[in-house]
Amino acid sequence: MKKITLLLILLSVSLGYSQVLVDFEGGAYSGNGNGTFNYSPEDGACPGADTGVFSQEANPVATGNPSATAAEIITDTAGQPWQNAQLFLKAGDEIDLTGATKTISVLVYSDTAIDILVKVVDGPGGVGTESATDASHTGNGWETLNFDFSVNLDGSQVATEIYARILFFPLWNEGGAGFAGPYCGTQPLQSIWVDDITNTSTLGTKDFKIAGLSMYPNPTQDSWNIKTQKVEMTAITVFDVLGKSVLSMTPKSSEVTIEARSLRTGLYFAKIETANGSQTVKLIKK
Repeated sequence: MKKITLLLILLSVSLGYSQVLVDFEGGAYSGNGNGTFNYSPEDGACPGADTGVFSQEANPVATGNPSATAAEIITDTAGQPWQNAQLFLKAGDEIDLTGATKTISVLVYSDTAIDILVKVVDGPGGVGTESATDASHTGNGWETLNFDFSVNLDGSQVATEIYARILFFPLWNEGGAGFAGPYCGTQPLQSIWVDDITNTSTLGTKDFKIAGLSMYPNPTQDSWNIKTQKVEMTAITVFDVLGKSVLSMTPKSSEVTIEARSLRTGLYFAKIETANGSQTVKLIKK
C-alpha cells in the first residue's frame, strides 16, 4: 500500500497513472511449480537440480513495504545460471506494453547488491516478440526497480504486445553482460522477494476524446450513467487511486450503468475503450 497525496491525485488526472497489476495479497496467486508460480532451474543434465523456490509468503521486512505478503525467490544452487522464477498472470493482470512507454516497476527486497533480468513472454506474437531488460538493486532492503523494455538484452526484441507471463532471472550479473556461475556448477544461493508489479505506462496522456461522452450523476451514491454520442463502448475498467482494478465490463453499447454501491467512498478512474481509442475519466463515490 502506498500513501496517496493530493499531488499524486492531481498528476493521476492530468498525466495518467500507474496500475498495480499484482500485489500478492489475498491468495490470488499460489503454488510453486504447479500453479501460477513456477521456478525453473533450467537443470538440463545438471544432477540434483530441482530445489528453487518461487512462492507467496509473509513479508519478511515491513520497512519500505508494509504489505502483508510478497513473493519469495530462492535460487537452485545445482541449476543453470539462467534459471528463473516465472509468474503466469491471471486474466486482467497482463502487462500491456503496446504504447510508447514500455516500463514496469517492481518492488524488490534484497540484502545483497544484484542485477536482475526480467523477461516478458506469451504475447500473441509468440517467441519473436519476447522482451528482456534489467535493473540493479543496491542490497539495501525494499527498493523499487524500473524495467524499461525499450532497452533490450539477452537477444530479445522491443516490447510491443500484451504479455501473459513474466520471468525473473536473479543470477544475471555485470550490468547486463551475462549470468553468474558456471554451467551445472555451484550457483550462488540467492534469496530475493518481489512485490507490487506495476505497469507504469497504463492510462497515459495519449487517450483521445470520445464524442459526446457524459457521466452522471457524479458524484454518486448508487451508480454512474455513462453515455456517448452513438459511439460503442467496448470495455470499461474502473481503478482506485492506487491503480488497482476494482470493476470491469464489456458493454458494447453507447449507454451503460456502472453500479457503485459496493465501492468505498472516494475517487476512482474509469478507462473507457472504443474501437478508435480510449478516454480516462474521474468518478467520485459519495
